[in-house]
Amino acid sequence: MRNNIRKIVNVLLGKTTETDSEESADNPKPLTNQELEDKVFEVYKARFKEESTRHSMVYPSCFRIYLHPSDFRARQDAFNIISRDLQIEFCAYNRAEMNKYKNNRPNSPDWLFQFIEFEKDTIVGDIDNIKMGEIYTISTLYSQNFLKSKDNISNEKNVVMTKQPKNSTNPQQLNNVNIRAFLGMDMLDGNRFKIKINENYEEVNSTPKSEDRTQIYESEALAYLICDKNFISGEQRGNKYNITTNYIYISGKNDTRTGAQYAKVDYSLPDSVVQIKHENGKFYLAAYGKVRLNQMLIPESKGAPDWVELSDKSKMLINDEVSIEFTKTKN
Repeated sequence: MRNNIRKIVNVLLGKTTETDSEESADNPKPLTNQELEDKVFEVYKARFKEESTRHSMVYPSCFRIYLHPSDFRARQDAFNIISRDLQIEFCAYNRAEMNKYKNNRPNSPDWLFQFIEFEKDTIVGDIDNIKMGEIYTISTLYSQNFLKSKDNISNEKNVVMTKQPKNSTNPQQLNNVNIRAFLGMDMLDGNRFKIKINENYEEVNSTPKSEDRTQIYESEALAYLICDKNFISGEQRGNKYNITTNYIYISGKNDTRTGAQYAKVDYSLPDSVVQIKHENGKFYLAAYGKVRLNQMLIPESKGAPDWVELSDKSKMLINDEVSIEFTKTKN
């Protein structure tokens, strides 16, 4: 009986079994990525079964994962991949359970992962050592439990998350990284990661639109533009531009301003040739050059913007050269 209780505790803590430890005691090796994922996933499934009710799936959304220093160093370059893999496994597990919880809604907007190099006194309690190959996982339903900790994971809505290369304080210098491999993920630093939870537990897609790689989820965009040319931001190119602010400027490739409010087309156009604002649930357009809206030439503004209403599925033609279609995503 005591051994069975110990096994259950070990699963909840993410620890290896005594047998596993004895087999590797003579020749300890750092955890592999798969072993680390398996241990965290076992904790997730155990908490899922503990916390769920008759009508709602309830599961941990925040994880603090403590690793032996050797395991931490061996795995630290893969923490982003491990976080993404865990999110995929969590989604698959939840989808398989959806037939039991047809009206379920996620209890948290994000999954948060934090990987911590174990040191004495970093965990509250009597744990003063951790062996190679073992992990201790503290999993909670929400992240607020960690707000008073010096290494807390923040869930604040106003915190801007950016992708940032290791050992760098400049998130704009991101080289040799396939951004598309981590769509929907915010990287706070080298060992903290935040991934949005979709109500249907599908993988979340997002497209970074600013030069500092700030992650804006497309589902949060007010509207989007589709251009027959490419929009540009730093080294990025793409024909779709998500409108995430209440005021944007459409310019050409020579506009040196940066930020989410500047939609720059890879073409020679005047700066701010078109301005779009979102106000009281409606969109408006002002032109500072030759602009046709749904084939009608609109008045050119002189000084203050001369606004005309911009309806959903409108098409604008700038200087008879650049075609852009406007689509609302929210009513």
